[in-house]
Formats: sequence, C-alpha cells, structure tokens
Amino acid sequence: MRVKSFPGARFCVVTLIFLAFGATTGCKTKKPADDPSIIGIPPATAYLGVEYYYNFGADGGEGILNYSLSNAPSWLALEDTQNKARQGIIMRGVPGITGGRRGGADLGETKDITLLTTDGSRVGVQPFNITVETNDLALTGADIVEGTADTDSYKSADDSSCALPVMTGPGEHTYTVNEYDENGDFVATAERTSPTEPVIIRISLDQPSVTPAQVAFELRSEFDPNVCEEGSVVTPPHQKCEYGPQNQTRAILGQDIVGWGNGSAGDLPVPDYLVYQLDDAGEFYTSGVITLEPGITECYIRLEVIDDGIAEDPEVFTLALTDVREGMVSFGNGEDELVFGSEIRDDEPSASLETELGLTRDVVNIAPVLPASPADSPQYVVRLDGERDGTFRVRLGSTATSSAIVGLDYEIQVPGDGDTWEAGNELSFPEGIDEAYFRVVALGSFTNALNNDKFADIVIDESYQAGREGYAGSAGTVLHVGINELTSGLIVGSEPDFVPTDMAVGHDGHIFVAGYVPATRQAEVRVWDRVGNPAFGPVVLPSVTVAEGNEPVLAYAEKFEGADEWSRRLAISWGTDGALTGASNSGGSDLVTVLLKFDSAAVPEAYVPVWEIQSGTSGDDSPVWVGLDSKYTVFVSGETSGIWSGQTGAGGVDSFVQRIDDQEEGGGLVPSVAWTRQAGSGLDDAVVGGGLASEGALAAGNTSGGVNGETQFGLKDFFFYTASARDGNLNINQRGTEADDPLAASVVGDNLIWLLGNSQGRYFAQPVVNADGEETAAKELGRETTASQAGYLLRYSLGGVFTGAESLNDVDDVSTETFTEIERFDQAIVVGGFTDGDFIAGGGNPGAERQPVLVGIKETLATTGGESAELWRVQPVQPNSRIVGLANYRNDEITALFEQGSVGSREWGVVLFSGDGRQLNSFTP
Repeated sequence: MRVKSFPGARFCVVTLIFLAFGATTGCKTKKPADDPSIIGIPPATAYLGVEYYYNFGADGGEGILNYSLSNAPSWLALEDTQNKARQGIIMRGVPGITGGRRGGADLGETKDITLLTTDGSRVGVQPFNITVETNDLALTGADIVEGTADTDSYKSADDSSCALPVMTGPGEHTYTVNEYDENGDFVATAERTSPTEPVIIRISLDQPSVTPAQVAFELRSEFDPNVCEEGSVVTPPHQKCEYGPQNQTRAILGQDIVGWGNGSAGDLPVPDYLVYQLDDAGEFYTSGVITLEPGITECYIRLEVIDDGIAEDPEVFTLALTDVREGMVSFGNGEDELVFGSEIRDDEPSASLETELGLTRDVVNIAPVLPASPADSPQYVVRLDGERDGTFRVRLGSTATSSAIVGLDYEIQVPGDGDTWEAGNELSFPEGIDEAYFRVVALGSFTNALNNDKFADIVIDESYQAGREGYAGSAGTVLHVGINELTSGLIVGSEPDFVPTDMAVGHDGHIFVAGYVPATRQAEVRVWDRVGNPAFGPVVLPSVTVAEGNEPVLAYAEKFEGADEWSRRLAISWGTDGALTGASNSGGSDLVTVLLKFDSAAVPEAYVPVWEIQSGTSGDDSPVWVGLDSKYTVFVSGETSGIWSGQTGAGGVDSFVQRIDDQEEGGGLVPSVAWTRQAGSGLDDAVVGGGLASEGALAAGNTSGGVNGETQFGLKDFFFYTASARDGNLNINQRGTEADDPLAASVVGDNLIWLLGNSQGRYFAQPVVNADGEETAAKELGRETTASQAGYLLRYSLGGVFTGAESLNDVDDVSTETFTEIERFDQAIVVGGFTDGDFIAGGGNPGAERQPVLVGIKETLATTGGESAELWRVQPVQPNSRIVGLANYRNDEITALFEQGSVGSREWGVVLFSGDGRQLNSFTP
C-alpha cells in the first residue's frame, strides 16, 4: 500500500513600495514566521507484509525543518534524507518485515504515534494511530457447466495478476467406474477416458505483498461410497450407495472433477505459479500449491471438469486453501483455512413429461367405455432438451407417493412394431429425435379400496439411471395420471322428480347436486360418490319453498385440521317467498342460507345442519353465488329490488354482496349477517357470479347504466367489485366496449377474475397507444363485429386492470354459440355451453340441433389480437343438450352437468372429461 501526499506550500510575500519625489527611498517589511505544522493525516490501516508509505507536507518555521517519530511501531520509520526542494518528509515501512521481521507480532493498533517537526526554536506535532491488519486471501469462481470451458471468471492479465493459464482445452482424463446390473448390484469395474474442460477458481489478495505468498490447496467432496440409501439393506459397492440420495449431489473427485487431468499435459500445460499434487492414493491430481509473486493480487487455480456422459444432478465440491507455506498472507478472521464451495451443472440432455397439449395432469379409465374415442388410451410425451451426440434413453418410473401400483393397477406401454404397443418403461431417442410417446393403461387386475381415485405420478426413473451412461437427465417434471372408475353414465335429475340447479365436487370425489323438487318447490342436495353410487344420509334442509327464479346455489370447502383430520362444510342459498320457523318474510323473496358440516360419526355418515338464516329487504332478493372462505365464513352475491339495511338503493335491481358470520351460543353456532353491501345504476342490473377475494367477496354482472356513478362505455357494460367491510367506498370496475357486452358467468382466483360472455363480436387485447402515437406495454379491450354470436373470455385483475382476451367462435362463423359455465382447472380455464351448429369442424350436427360444447383455455389468455390461448375444444354428439354446470375433481377430472331434453321432460346427467377434453363416460347409464 502506498499513500502519497502533496500539500500546497504557503509563502510570505514581501511587498516593495517605491516612492519617488525628488529622491528615491526604499522600505521592506517581513511577516513573522508561523510555528511549524505538519500537513496530512496518514492512513489508519496498514497490512502485514505490505509496504506502508506516506509523504507528509509541512508549513511554517524559519529555515530547514527537522523531523522525528515517537511512540512509533518498530516497523515504521522516517527516511534519512530531508526534502530540500519543499518542506516535508517520507514515512514508510513494511509491517512484519521491517523493524526486526516480527511477523504477526506487528498486528494490532498503535495509538498516539507522533510526528514532530522543528526549525530549532519552534515545534509542530502531528499525532495519529495505525492498525496493522492481516492481508487476506479470497476465492471466487464462475458457474461451472460440464463440457463447457470457463471463459469469464477472470480479468484480463495486467501487472497485478498472474498470467492466465491455458484455457483452450479440452484436456483428457482416464479413470475407473463401477458398473451395476438392473437391480443396482455391483458387476465389474470399467476404465473410461473422457474429455475435460478447464475452469478457474480465482484467488485474490487484498493488498500487494512485498514477499512471495505460497499457499497449498486441495479439492474436497463429501461423497462417501460407503453411505447407502437410507432404509436399504444393500452393502457397498452398490448403485444405491454410490448414487443414492445422500451422494446424488456430491461430486466424485477423479470422476467429476480433478485439479489436472492425467492426460492433459499436452493440451493444458501447467503454469509456472501452479504445482499439482496427487491424492493420498496416488491416483489423481486433486491438490497443489499456488505462488503469488510480490505485487500480484490476483492469480488462478485451474481445475478440470470431466465430461463423463452420465446424467447427474448438480453436484457440489469445495476448494480449500489449507496452508500458507510462505509469505505474510492470511485466510481472514483467524481461520486456519479458506473454503470455497462450487457446483457443477450437468450438460447431458434432460427429459420432461407432459400430455400432448403440454399439460402435466391427466386421467385414464379403468376399462374401455367409448370404443370410438381414444379416451382410454391417451398418449403422453417425453421431450428431450439440450445438445447431444448419439442415441439417448429414458426410463420411466413412478413416485413412492403414487396410490396406483405399477404391474397391478396399471402398466406403462411403449411403441412396439408397427402400430402396436407393448408393456415397457424405456424409450430410445436416436440422434435428431427429441420426442417419444408412451401410454398409461389400467389393468384388468385393478382394484381400489381407497376413498379416492387412485393415481400414478410418472417420473423419470432417476434412481435407476443414476451412474448409467447414455441416459438423459430429468427436468424434474411429474406427470400425474388419475385412474377414473366412473365409466358409465350417471343420471342425477329428471322431471318431475328433481331439477338440479348447481353442482360442486367435494371430498373423495363426491358429487353434490343442489336443486328442488318441482311438485313441492322444496330445496334438496343429493350426493353421489366418485363411482356413481348414492352417498350419505339425506341432507336435511329447512322445509321452506324455493321461489321461482331463485333456485339454490351451492358451495363446498374443506380444511385440514392436523393429525390427518379434515373438517368439511357445505353452504346452500336460495330465495323464498315463505319464512323459516321463527322468522318472518321481509317482503317479496328473501334469502335462505344454510351451513352444513360433515359428520363422520353419524350412521350413515351425513352432512348435518350447523345453522340456517333468513335475510332480506322489502323487495325481491335473489342469490346468484354462494361461497365459503378458509374460516368457513359464508358470502352470498346476488340481486335485490329493495334496500339492504345501512345501504342506499339506486333504483331498479341492484347487486349486493352479503357476509354471514357465526358465533358460539348455547354449545352451538348461530348465524348473524355481518354486513351487506349494495351497488346499482338505477336501472335493472344483473349479477352473473361471484368469488372469494382477500377478506371479502365479489360480485360481477351487467348494467345498462353507470353503477354507483361510473362512466358508461356502451349499450350494456359489465362490472365487478369486491366488498370486504360494512363501510367505505366500493371500488366499482365498470368496463366494456361501445356495443352490448353481456356476461354469463365469472370465476375468481389468484387475484384475477375471468369474465365469460356471449356477443356478436370478436374480443381481443390490443396495446394502448400513448399521446405520441406509440404502443405501450399496457393493454386495452378491442372488439370487432362477427357474423354470428360467439363466446368471449376476458381477464382482469381484481383492481380492474385488463390483461387478456379470448374469443370462442365456430370456424365458419355461422352458428350460434352460447357459453354459460366457467371453472378453473389446473393451468386452464374451462368453459361450457351449447351450439346450434358445428363449433368444431365436422362436429356432426347436420340438423342444427342444440349440442353441448366445452373449451379449455390457458389461464394466461391472449395478450394480442393475433394470439390464441385455446388449448382444446370438444362438441359431444348429444342431441338437444347443453352444459349447465362445471366442477373440478382434484385437477384430475372436469365434472360437467348436462341437461338434455325440453322443459317438462328434461334429464340431467354427470359427464366427466379429462384435462385435455377427452370424454370419460357416456351421458346415459
């Protein structure tokens, strides 16, 4: 370390004044000299083995100044020569070397060192402190990728750095590996010779030392071939030891990384400042010594990564500086060594699993039910990613958490000769081929005594592939394949017996259907298990009638209570012109809301009432959506022609959101309306759905005016808002185009809302253009007229920011599509409804009958008009039918409620679909 000081000099100026008036006289004056003073404060830190240098300035005094140091450390002294050209003195020294080579004894702080200067009569003093610290080493390195040379973890060579080692390999290394049979038992050893690529660990010194620094280093790894997979009964050598879970992420010295390859001398010569040394077994160069010459602050330890042809997880190793053989450098903080950890990422191709549509979940049937459909034998894709040479293979397996057992419940099939399939779990990828297909097929021996559908989580069998050459690595994907047992039709309602109005899927795949009995107008909830059998005892509801147009809506929620215990709740709400026992009707139709809980102790198990409540205004109150949050708080969204307590009606039909709390009373729970929030335009607004939001719930619908004074966009706008408290302003989000934009349904999740509607228009996202005519990153809703009615799906944040759109029209734009149902499913939004034509090309509807349609759309939707987020669309050939309900079973199956027939002779059935739109059962039994 050198620090120089060049303070400015001060001068006494003599001014001569000459006066001439008949005679010339002269007068000279001189200012008295100042006391001597020292200019500059030296650095307070010095380093062991590093030159400390400071050039003081001085001022004042008469004549040449003399200097002296007092209370100085032994290593620090003044130069013998004085600076005659200018006042000042140089102070220098090397801690640990000058003043007696005291080494580490010079460490620490010396206080009140005094530099004194005098002109013989006057004195100047400068006190200061110096702390001597260690000159510390540090290690850094770049990301390491097998098969790739390091080209960016060092700086360009200069006077303060070592010359770069040769980095233009590859080098070469020969080593011995263990070979294992199918079961992982040791078979033999084999010699391998693999290319290596050089990488650098940079060693840096805080300050340039005046003496050489020689430091020993060694490679280390926690790999232990004698540690075997936990719970296994094998003994080493074994694949479950060498490549077991404990060793998977630990580099093997001599097989994954070495200091210097034993065949690299010709291509990767060793620089003069490095010496490599063999390990204790005398096999591989895994240690050595590096020398940093005086003045050098950066040098390089070159290592070689072995490109072994084996797919591996990222593997960790460490480089340790173990000993300072020469010089006054340190590892810092008094440590005896300096350790740097690094990771080797693999360069072998990796394999991922997905459905043909790029999804990660699917379902297969236990037995064929639709011979004309591929529903029972879907194909799945293994994709390879990454550069490679030659043929690679992939072996498939399943996770230990899978409830289905391979070989007993299902088998994996791979392509055989021609168009055949055969049992197998290995796929081959010749060079240039990056995709291969397989199937998961339920076996005739399949049985299931579990409450839920069995499933298999298919993965790359890393435990088998570990340590075996020619196998691709795993991208970590899991393909979840459920096995569906409901393969026949399930009729859940028919006139005049029972009219379903809403549906939910609850625990263990139970199907809950809410509705009413036409003859008595009594509300009911009927339940079937996952294989189509009636389940539980009767769901007891209050005997209060269902008003026309106020049919029941249903919600299910469950919560894990710990210790394998779950609590489960149902909420149902409908409108009545009657009254509960002990209650009175407020006028028109009131809300009846009932909370039920699952009682596993009942015989038979049943959902039993927790509480029931009637609430209303003097007008007609109709529920459209009911929800249960994580605390089992009940929310209801709907319409009212009256005014709720504490609210102001806008006139006509308004929207509302109601929260119902419960509290303990007399050993049970009693309900109470916590608040109801109301919003309207003064005209008849319509609510189409709701959803749970943070601390509250949401209502979405249509208006022909301005809700709570919002600006109207066109003929019919849509709106949504969240209510979370009894007071405060509601943030109404009213949106639309200049045309009619009628909504039909909505769904909420992840702080987003998806709005489903039908219009004679195509909706799309387009960039917002700023005042300068430039496109911005923001999006706005666009619309253009179509020849026929089509569906549309829009996505907004709950704060009202538009983020995407998708239109749902038939290919020829001639038929009428009407979408009424929406549900989130895995990574998609699923919408359902009906068409009077061919929604898909060749849809099989020559008579223009009403037929159901179902569409899967990416949750992200499209963000520009030319994109499409549609994943799939289906049009089941089911005459005079439509989809009137959607639910989600475990992200395995889409549960659709179909209505078939005309009023007075209608029938309702449950039809299941896979996540990519394959129909899994028929409508009729």
